[in-house]
Parts: sequence; structure tokens; C-alpha cells
Amino acid sequence: MGEEESQFLLSLQAISIMVHFYMGTKGPENPQVEVLSEEEAEEEDEEEDILSLAEEKYRPAALEKMIALIALLVEQSRSERHLTLSQSDMAALTGGKGFPFLFQHIRDGINIRQTCNLIFSLCRYNNRLAEHIVSMLFTSIAKLTPEAANPFFKLLTMLMEFAGGPPGMPSFASYILQRIWEVIEYNPSQCLDWLAVQTPRNKLAHSWVLQNMENWVERFLLAHNYPRVRTSAAYLLVSLIPSNSFRQMFRSTRSLHLPTRELPLSPDTTVVLHQVYNLLLGLLGRAKLYVDASVHGTTKLVQYFSFMTYCLISKTEKLMFSGYFMDLWNLFQVVPCCYPLNIFCLKRLLKKSHYLY
Repeated sequence: MGEEESQFLLSLQAISIMVHFYMGTKGPENPQVEVLSEEEAEEEDEEEDILSLAEEKYRPAALEKMIALIALLVEQSRSERHLTLSQSDMAALTGGKGFPFLFQHIRDGINIRQTCNLIFSLCRYNNRLAEHIVSMLFTSIAKLTPEAANPFFKLLTMLMEFAGGPPGMPSFASYILQRIWEVIEYNPSQCLDWLAVQTPRNKLAHSWVLQNMENWVERFLLAHNYPRVRTSAAYLLVSLIPSNSFRQMFRSTRSLHLPTRELPLSPDTTVVLHQVYNLLLGLLGRAKLYVDASVHGTTKLVQYFSFMTYCLISKTEKLMFSGYFMDLWNLFQVVPCCYPLNIFCLKRLLKKSHYLY
């Protein structure tokens, strides 16, 4: 689309027209009900079936093109540091409580890539708007089911991936990382899994998760009631280790209980591994808080001990363990033998540490 066509559509306030059209397809809040005869009802049902099939066939592609066109028009309206959109167009895109247009079409999963570009265009030189939009994304995640929240996480990933670019672009990665702990209680497994994908590919996310381990490791790896969440926390820990081979060997729950062969790690990787491992060792003294079967069940510490055993890849880690042996031994005395999985994990850790043969 050329400059003249773009300016013509902007002069018509085409953005407002498209937004109002799309929001109108969501249906009125109080639709009127018309009473029909049986024959009329049957004829109308047939017509609606034909129309709905046609609409469903073309709606996704048409709406995706609509989002792409809106994103293009917003960027075409830029004049240096400012957008020259009409008040009507800007209100259609960013007005209303909770950004209803953005929320609705993100929830519908319509052209998330162009939605990301639209947000970039709207928020350039506007950090305040960027913060409010990120806040809306997390508020939506907190209220929606995990399945319905998937498009929002997909958009967060795209916002996190953006680096560099034109001047005036807000630091979306910083805003996102600052807010994610606020919603993690509502959907911990999905949030932890999302962070596990981000940490190997994003240096800021990796640094942030690593530096905040004391705020989340015990909370989700040891204390949380759901095994799925504890497993997600273990995956997030392993994602912090900058070694593809180390991460690839930690793929399934079954692999957590297998002995780990010695892996050649770079000095930088070893530093990170020891930082994580030291934190886990420091939690041995608190592990006794989670062994009461009447409160926590009999498998509460499986993920914790499995991952700690997985970290014993050389003599260095086994020597590091020596200072915490009594904490583990005291825990071994507390856990009854009727807890087979916990006992199994404890024995594996002791055996790998060369203290029990």
C-alpha cells in the first residue's frame, strides 16, 4: 500500500471503522429475540448454516488482514516521535478499561505477530502506554484458563524476543519480567514453563531468573502441592544451565531417576551449575518441613532430590555435598521407610555422593 492510499484511509478514520466492526461481531449484550413459525425457523436455520460455514471459512484470513492493515496504518501515521492518528482512531485502539480491542482479538488469537507490531508502533516513545498494555496482558492471564491464556503467552514471547530496533522503543522484557511474579500464583505451571523457554534464549531473562532463585525455588520446587508445578520448577532450573547436552538429558520424569554420566562443561557453565547446586544444598535443612505424609503426601521431595542428584556430574559436586551430609542424613532418619519414592531419591543421592554403597 502506498503513501497516498494510507493517508486516504487515515483521513476516513478507517481504523475506527474496522475496530467498531470487529467489536460488533462479538454480538450485542442484549440481543432481541424474534418469535418465528416452525417453517420460518427451519428456513432461517438453513440460511444461517450456509452463512456460518462461509463466514468461518473466510473470517480468520480476513481478520488477520484487518489486524495487519491496522498495524500498517498506525505506523504510517508516525511523524518523528509522535503518531498523528485522529482522536477517534486512538480511542478505538487504546481507549476503554483494559484495552478491550487489544484484549479481544488477542484472546481470539488473530494474527499475534501483527498484533505485536501494532503494540510496538503504539508504544514507541510512550513507555507509560507500554507498561499499561503489559499490565493488561498479565491481568488477562490471571483471569483466563490456561488454554485461553495461550495467545497472551505467545505475544509475551514475541515482545521478549524484540531487541534493538528503532530508537524510542520501550524495554518490554524488563516490564514483563517485573510483572510475571504477580500472576504466577494463578497459573504457576504455565508461567514456569514459559520462563523455561525464555531463559536459554534471552540473557536478561536468564540473569533475572538466576538472581531471583531464592524467591521461587523453595516455593515451587519443594513447597507447592501439585507435582506438575514442581516438575515445571525443575525444568526451569535445568534451563538455567547454559549447556544443550545438560538440558537435553533432562527431558522426562523417568530420566530424573537415572544416573548421570560425567559431562564436559565449560567454566562459565560450571559457575552457573554450582550457583544452582549450592542453593539446592542450602535447602536441605528446610526439606524436613515437607516430609509429613499427612500434610504433604509421600512424593513431595521427588523433583528436588532428583534434580540435585542430576547435578552430581563430577567429583567437584560430590565434594561440595560433603558439608551438607548431616542435613541429608538427618532427613533420611525422619522419612519413614513406607515412603518408597522419597527413600529411593535419598538413597540415590547418597550413593551418587559416594557415602552409601
